[in-house]
Amino acid sequence: MTEKKVYDYIIDGSNVLHESEKWGDQKTEFEGKMVDAINVERIGLALKYFQSKGYNVLICVDYSTTVKYTDKKLPIKPSRRAFSEFFSDNKSIIEKIQSDADMVKLKRENPGSIIVTNDSFNKEINAEENTSGFTKEQWQNEAKVTQEFGFKDGAFTLARKNYKFTEGKELANKSMDNKKVQIKKPDGPNYLDNIRSRLQSLDDRTQNQTTKINNINSIVQDLTTLVEDFTASSTQSNSSALIPCKLEDEFGQSHLCLLGENLHIWQDGKWVEIALGGN
Repeated sequence: MTEKKVYDYIIDGSNVLHESEKWGDQKTEFEGKMVDAINVERIGLALKYFQSKGYNVLICVDYSTTVKYTDKKLPIKPSRRAFSEFFSDNKSIIEKIQSDADMVKLKRENPGSIIVTNDSFNKEINAEENTSGFTKEQWQNEAKVTQEFGFKDGAFTLARKNYKFTEGKELANKSMDNKKVQIKKPDGPNYLDNIRSRLQSLDDRTQNQTTKINNINSIVQDLTTLVEDFTASSTQSNSSALIPCKLEDEFGQSHLCLLGENLHIWQDGKWVEIALGGN
């Protein structure tokens, strides 16, 4: 079974990346114009904010922002290299989107997630021609449940509503109960067959181990019987000291032996005594 990544918050990365006078930024001069710069440190602050509290996030960046970066249409802070490194280091949690509609679709694939943005979706709500796939009412509902953000004293914050900062509205740490990862049920027509095959393989290995254990028990039992038989045998009285040894016959078979005044060989389930000649 495979684990499905669950996102608690879906960040409007393009919204976060752009500096804005609405939270105290000054415009930057670029090619003779005063513009809002792209500041990659801002998205880094947002990511740290959520992750430090235990939340999983997905960062959505639209292609328009990517074009502004690649075509050098806006200044990049602190540097283009920092921009590239951030997107490379966090590519597993960054999703490129065409529009806000893609962000809403991702949210609906992650029930319970919240979109973090300062957009009110007015363009989609008031559109004369609906091409997003969502109705006006659905866009209005999405606008109500989004989480607004800002940057206060250089720090990312959710203590903000309608471009005004509020008190005591920061995000709490995620509780342990909410950190359970959802398990995605495997699909496909063969997954049950694969499970049956694995169970059969496990059963075969168990049977094999059981056979080995029974064989060991049998060997131990045979040795116990062998010792008991020899103890009761009269051969014990014929020898004051017996030395265990092993004898290999002309056919290459090994036999358990006891060497004393005579040689005792265990053969065909009994002890055979062979007299040893002396000088």
